[in-house]
Amino acid sequence: MGLTVYRRYAYDDVALLASTDLVASEWQLEVESAEAHEWRPVAAVIMDSHMNWSTSDLSRWEPLRRGDPTALRETFPAASRVVPAGVPLAVMWNISGWYAWQNPRTERAFRFRFTDPRGANFEFSYNDLVREREHVFG
Repeated sequence: MGLTVYRRYAYDDVALLASTDLVASEWQLEVESAEAHEWRPVAAVIMDSHMNWSTSDLSRWEPLRRGDPTALRETFPAASRVVPAGVPLAVMWNISGWYAWQNPRTERAFRFRFTDPRGANFEFSYNDLVREREHVFG
């Protein structure tokens, strides 16, 4: 049960990791702490492809991933009246606060790790992903 992740940029100083995989909402992303030898969670959201609408309710992933019009209207009620929600949607993690910076504790690039639903960890740095359009964990 792998996870395919691709890099997504909203604008110059924002970096997002995204996945449209069926199991994407079940994977956890963490970043190493700058203060101690520990990992901190990176919040995940479901966001539309135009990056206008998002929800942190990951339980909505299955119907939103399929583009179910009823689920889109229920989750993003203002979307149909202002700017339509763009399909496909993705589970996205905002890593803007760490991707381009050095961890002051380690003096190296920040490390991230994905944890799959079974508890297996996959560590990486943002630079590990730069050479590829998408990356598969697991």
